Amino acid sequence: GISCLQSYKGAQLFQAVGLDKEVISKCFTGCKFVLNGAGFNIFSQDAMELHKLAFPERPQPMLVDEEVEELDDFGEYHFRSIHETEIHMNTPDVIYKMQEAAQNNSTDAYKMFSTWQNKITEQTEIRGQLDFREEECVPVPLNEVEPAVEIVKRFCTGAASFGSISDEAHRAMAIAMNRIGGKSNTGEGGEDPMRFTQLEPGEFEAGAV
Repeated sequence: GISCLQSYKGAQLFQAVGLDKEVISKCFTGCKFVLNGAGFNIFSQDAMELHKLAFPERPQPMLVDEEVEELDDFGEYHFRSIHETEIHMNTPDVIYKMQEAAQNNSTDAYKMFSTWQNKITEQTEIRGQLDFREEECVPVPLNEVEPAVEIVKRFCTGAASFGSISDEAHRAMAIAMNRIGGKSNTGEGGEDPMRFTQLEPGEFEAGAV
């Protein structure tokens, strides 16, 4: 979103993740942190490696024409082969299975999607390194568990503007949340007044905030 740097400067609203305590002490004094991580030595290595990429000892191959040289694309922004570049949380095959599961209401496709996504999460996210200590847990009787129809009423979609998702996706999320009794957010830009028109008895495309 659009924000003012001055409103965040020195506010220490965040918790540091993946930074060494020496870096925290010197550069972000007082900032809360739980996990250690990269230190100045890592930053130094990254800086030297990036410098070598920008100014290699050998000439860069001419990828466009004789006048233009390009840096290698390691897939930090656009997906590339996962065996050669930066791993991404959202890969084409995972997205395909998610779409297949949603479009065809396929349980098998969803199971495959969740299996692949969980595997990527293990490799890319801190939460992927955590596990349940089931041997120390006492199961809660099912009759004490809140019904699913009540749990979903606390679901809420994030505020996403039309710059990040399409109008179709915006409407679909609003309809889904309205059906289950959850909440959705219009994000930036508000909603088309036509979305307040009832589609079917009790069904709207308008967000419920």
